[in-house]
Amino acid sequence: MATHASSSTKARRQPGESPQAGALLLTRPQVAKLLGVSVVSVDRWTKAGRLPRVELFGSARVLYRRSDVEKLVAGLRLHAASF
Repeated sequence: MATHASSSTKARRQPGESPQAGALLLTRPQVAKLLGVSVVSVDRWTKAGRLPRVELFGSARVLYRRSDVEKLVAGLRLHAASF
């Protein structure tokens, strides 16, 4: 009798990796923790247009795309390197 591998495609975390490491959408506290800043700073960057938020229909939650957060980090590093 042949056995079949599980059809689960659940991604496995690397040792030391946070549970949100592969998440596509992040909450404000997750973004703040990832960037090492306060939630107030995340809110300021959102209001200034530096960090776009995702609005889900029917939800009051504020979420951010991981790719947008990574772009912000890259921009901050580039800006810091120019000094």
